Amino acid sequence: MLCFLYLIVGRPTDWYAVSDILLVLFYVLYFYCFSSPRININSVFIIVIFSYFVKKIIFNDGGVSFDLHALLLGSTSFFEDDNYSFVFPIFALYFFYSGNKRNAILALALSVLTLKRIALVGFFIGFFYMLMPANIKNKRVVVVFFALTFNLIYLYASYFITTDYFNELSLYYTNTPAAHFTMGRSAIYSALFDGRSFFDHIFGSGLGKTYYIAADIYNTSIKYNLHSVILKLYYEIGILSLLTFVFFLYKNASKSAIPFVIYFNVLLFTDNVITYFFVMFFYFLVLYCVVKNGDLE
Repeated sequence: MLCFLYLIVGRPTDWYAVSDILLVLFYVLYFYCFSSPRININSVFIIVIFSYFVKKIIFNDGGVSFDLHALLLGSTSFFEDDNYSFVFPIFALYFFYSGNKRNAILALALSVLTLKRIALVGFFIGFFYMLMPANIKNKRVVVVFFALTFNLIYLYASYFITTDYFNELSLYYTNTPAAHFTMGRSAIYSALFDGRSFFDHIFGSGLGKTYYIAADIYNTSIKYNLHSVILKLYYEIGILSLLTFVFFLYKNASKSAIPFVIYFNVLLFTDNVITYFFVMFFYFLVLYCVVKNGDLE
């Protein structure tokens, strides 16, 4: 669906736009061509753990650090990783889903250790969905409604932090301007909402345009991603296509795949996760196993 929207609504005019289309096509082909008859997720999980610690201990240029203050209070820690921090929660969801409590707890512990906050938020929302009564989970219209609502709330919240009113609130309660309080996000997001026509809000400004906005903001000539796929889609293909993408993302997913779709959706709020090939590989791998095994009730 995203590939279709890119081609129809995106209006590609340069290589940045074409590269986005090729990226999505790659995932589409990968998903439909992935047909391994037997996959031992337990073995894959052990290999991932081993490769993570090899990377952090042996190939880390900064050496091993166990600074507890940095781990708990800092924005980053030695254990955080741009790939593994997103992968471990996927395994945690899968093992809770399949009933393997030992591996589930281990994967969750590694998720906390690697400390990617948005990944933990996505995990707990997906896990909460697993715990919901079956009569609610089985009502697809309810799931789709809440998915669309939360994506719209995120979109509005992103706009709200760019307003003068939010800046006044930030100054009043924190004694810091909004740009500082949001770590620069309000300045970035204002470029996405200000001075746009009604047509641009609905149908977008064209595929690949956010790369130029990010390059101007960061004063660089290289390709630069916004830290939000949802905002990227809103700006480039419009709110109508964004909501269409979210609608079919949930509508076409099997009941057992919904927790993983929720996790993926949450990651789209604050990260460019679709460009992380390592993460997407394990997302599709686990999703494949879930769909292959069918819905567990």
